[in-house]
Amino acid sequence: MIQMPDEEPAQQIILFLHGWTGDENSMQIFSQVAPPSSVKIFLRGYLPAPTGFGWAPPRQGVWIDMDKFKPSSGLILQTLEHIRKKFPEMVQKPIVPIGFSQGGAMALALLYYYPEEIFQAAVLSGFLPKISILDVSFTDKSIFLSHGTKDEIIPVEMARESVKILTQAGARVHYCESSTGHKTSAECLKRLRAFLEENLHSP
Repeated sequence: MIQMPDEEPAQQIILFLHGWTGDENSMQIFSQVAPPSSVKIFLRGYLPAPTGFGWAPPRQGVWIDMDKFKPSSGLILQTLEHIRKKFPEMVQKPIVPIGFSQGGAMALALLYYYPEEIFQAAVLSGFLPKISILDVSFTDKSIFLSHGTKDEIIPVEMARESVKILTQAGARVHYCESSTGHKTSAECLKRLRAFLEENLHSP
């Protein structure tokens, strides 16, 4: 599903990535934070879930390894290239993946596997897939993370550890923590909007 800007020239491509058991409609609620000049692309996960779809096989209570997201990363880039051929004006536009829950992990996997293509990402109630800090650099990457302290699906400790690892790997991290469950607070949505506006003209 693709939504082009109504009037302004396109300046940025935002990929909306749903969580486990979601679909391309699940992220519509977050489109409100996108700048008016953004091209909004709502993707559907490539793996079937009990209901809906996902990006990597879930493992309850286990921090999923980064390599589990590699197949979907490649498929997302293929999908994006297909879209760019259809809309040539998108070719030079910056790409910002925004993901919720497992979709947030998927957003960081894209940043990890395609560092020359993607420079920013936003992670909502998600986590950084398990990697060795010795094998990765996020220098020059700008990343927004938000998490609820009452999240019972992805514990807030995973988000805090993700922030620590990403910062050590050189990323510019913007972190918003709120007293909520597995959802994004109004304050964190406000800060996400500001993050997207600030990075609008980045590579």
